[in-house]
Amino acid sequence: MEHLLSEGNIEHKQHELKIVASDYKDVISGKKSFELRKNDRGYKQGDSLKMLEFKDGKHTGRTIDADIIYMLEDYTGLTEGYCILGIRVTDYTGKVSETDTESGAEHE
Repeated sequence: MEHLLSEGNIEHKQHELKIVASDYKDVISGKKSFELRKNDRGYKQGDSLKMLEFKDGKHTGRTIDADIIYMLEDYTGLTEGYCILGIRVTDYTGKVSETDTESGAEHE
């Protein structure tokens, strides 16, 4: 019988990343549920991301927490060393202005 590692035995990491301000609203709305990244951090399914929004080279104070739920790498058409991370937002901080979303909803 084969012994498989349970989820509890796998060490998950949190990766801190910068994202551009233009992606913030699309990520929190679920419209953009992926990240294309150079895999220089050893990303794994089950890891989490802390995404820091940057605009004009400065952190805006807004952040997004997300889990990596899918990972695509070593795929035809994908540059070697890069991966696509399927993500699910778990939380976010900072005000969302009316120009960011149609509803003008806030979450702090």
